[in-house]
Amino acid sequence: MKAEADARWDYDAITAEVFHSQRRRRVVWDALKLGSFTSWDFNPEDDGRQKYIRSTIPLMIWSAALASPSLMFTVLSSRALS
Repeated sequence: MKAEADARWDYDAITAEVFHSQRRRRVVWDALKLGSFTSWDFNPEDDGRQKYIRSTIPLMIWSAALASPSLMFTVLSSRALS
């Protein structure tokens, strides 16, 4: 098994690539520590208040109103008066 691994992989090249990758990541980490901290994790801002329509207006009226700005004004102003 060792002979097969020796034939398949170049250990010196792999070691050199690992060291190069570690140095590169160390430079990035040192740069990230300057100024305000920025995490490497992706955390998208998800504000549910902006994601969904919360209204008593039926969906078909909203759809029509979104297609026509003047109708949107009419729908919203009639709801505000009632």
